Amino acid sequence: MSDNYNDDLQDSDKKINEIYGVLPYMAPEILRKKPYSSASDIYSLSMIMWEFTS
Repeated sequence: MSDNYNDDLQDSDKKINEIYGVLPYMAPEILRKKPYSSASDIYSLSMIMWEFTS
């Protein structure tokens, strides 16, 4: 059981640098793997809202 737990921890370390999300709604800085802030969330939300209105 402890071996399985350690494997899960190692896998979670590898996933830290991965990008998750839907490409059309992602802020450019996330796609460029640069630091991002809450402004990135606002960008993503505005892209989704644009889709709703169009």
